[in-house]
Amino acid sequence: MRRSVLTFLPLLVACNEAGLRITNDAPEAQIVDPANEAEVPEGFAVTLVGAATDGDNQESELEARWRVDGADACDWALAADDGTTTCEVVFTADAAGEVVLEVRDPRGASGSDRITVVVVPTDAPTATITAPDPAGVYYSDQLVTLGGLVGDSEDAAETLQVVWTSSAAGADLSGVNVTPTTDGEVSGSSLLPEGEQELRLTVTDSTGKTDSDTVTVDVGPPNSAPDCALTSPEDRSGGEEGALVFIEGTASDVDIPSDQLTVTFESNRDGVLDTLNPTSEGTVSLPWSDLTVGTHTLTMTVADEVGATCSAAVAYTVGTPPSVRVLEPADDAVYVLGDPITFEAEALDNEDSPPA
Repeated sequence: MRRSVLTFLPLLVACNEAGLRITNDAPEAQIVDPANEAEVPEGFAVTLVGAATDGDNQESELEARWRVDGADACDWALAADDGTTTCEVVFTADAAGEVVLEVRDPRGASGSDRITVVVVPTDAPTATITAPDPAGVYYSDQLVTLGGLVGDSEDAAETLQVVWTSSAAGADLSGVNVTPTTDGEVSGSSLLPEGEQELRLTVTDSTGKTDSDTVTVDVGPPNSAPDCALTSPEDRSGGEEGALVFIEGTASDVDIPSDQLTVTFESNRDGVLDTLNPTSEGTVSLPWSDLTVGTHTLTMTVADEVGATCSAAVAYTVGTPPSVRVLEPADDAVYVLGDPITFEAEALDNEDSPPA
């Protein structure tokens, strides 16, 4: 009997093993978005969307992994309840664009899908400095306007990152406004240290691409106020009403040519008379005949291009001429030779009192 048991035992075991064999279908993977050969922009985040299914398991039991150009982009993670799996990828300009979705079930069976996308290069942003003017005059104690224009083919102008820098030691432009408008305009101001320096405007877009523009300016020492003198009319002089008076002066500045100064003549009685520029030699003249009757303080104010001023003033009186009326002798009076004749007259003036 022992011998017959030993003879049939292998057959029984084989039958038992055949009855316990369990089959397991491999899961399926499908890349839903993007489509094969679809174009994707370089440098921008692209969301890969896939679907995982399995005839033996719930979708939420499946794991998915994304690989791009042979490297892991998103490691193994459970799919959503409906089998959806996603991965956010940024494609570089030199990427081959091969995308693989792998799916595996709890027993280790796996499936995959593969596509190739076309990476489309994106443009770099642009930057142009509009201010300051390299030919301008600038002072270390005066704010300098910094202006520029930025743009990008893909990004909205107001989302671009802008930075101003200066090559001068000690320059700090971190406080300058760098927020572009929707039209790409950037405007701010800052004090700049004395000396020649290169100002740079740099713009960066969302993909990390940059562009810059530069301008070289020479910043001088603190601004000096202009010098001026009112040379005519003489102080405390005067003239008749309606008479032409020449209001004249000189103006100069150590920082800019005289003809870039602005001269304003005014009267405390009649207001501003005129505003004009001196000659290149620094002379300025205003002929004027419309001063009202009375004593005027005539003031000459000279301003430079940043608003620093000097002034000079004189007193000038405009009057009417006196009148004289002969009281004695009467007109056409006849006198005998040798008789005394009385002469009497009356003098009147609107401004001056008669002598005591």
